[in-house]
Amino acid sequence: MGLAAFFVGWLAGIAPVKHFSWTWIAARGGLLTPWIPLVIFSILFCLKIPAVRQHLSQMREVELEMSPGWSWYHYFLSSICVGIGECLFFQGLIQEGLMRLWGPWPAMIITGLAFGMLHWLNNFYFLWGTFIGMFLCALYWLSGNLLGPVIFHIIYDFGLTVLQRYWFYRFLPENGFQKDGQ
Repeated sequence: MGLAAFFVGWLAGIAPVKHFSWTWIAARGGLLTPWIPLVIFSILFCLKIPAVRQHLSQMREVELEMSPGWSWYHYFLSSICVGIGECLFFQGLIQEGLMRLWGPWPAMIITGLAFGMLHWLNNFYFLWGTFIGMFLCALYWLSGNLLGPVIFHIIYDFGLTVLQRYWFYRFLPENGFQKDGQ
C-alpha cells in the first residue's frame, strides 16, 4: 500500500510523506491513544456481543489460513509494514488530497469509510474499521503529522493480535466456551 501511495501521489501531485516528521506531540499521540480502542474492543468482547464473537471466529480462521506458524516477530514486522503502508495511503494520500479539496471534516469521513471498506470482513468489522480509520484521521488532522497515526496503527495492530491470541480466542465457542458463560 505504501508503494501505491507513492505512485498515486506522484500522479496526483501529493507527497504522502510530506507531513511525516519527528515531533514529541505526534509521538505522544501515537503512543497514548491506541489503548482507547483496544480497551473498548475488550469491553465489547466481555459484554459477549455476538457480532464481536462472530468476527473473532472469522479472524481466527483467516489468521490460521494466512499466517500459520507465525511467531511474534512476524506479527510485529507485519504490524510495522501495515501501519506504515496504510497510513501513507489513507492519511498521507487520500485524507491529505481530500482536505485540500473539501476541508478536514469531509476528508476524515470519506477516508474513515474507505478504511472501513478495506477492512470489511463482516458488518461489525466494517463499522469498527471505520471507527479506527476516523481515529487515525483525527490524529493526523490534529497533529498535522503522519508519525502519530503510524505509531497508533502499529501499536493497535500488534496489541489486538496479542489480545486475540492470548485472550479472545480462548473464549470462543469452538474452544468450549458456552453461550451462558459456563
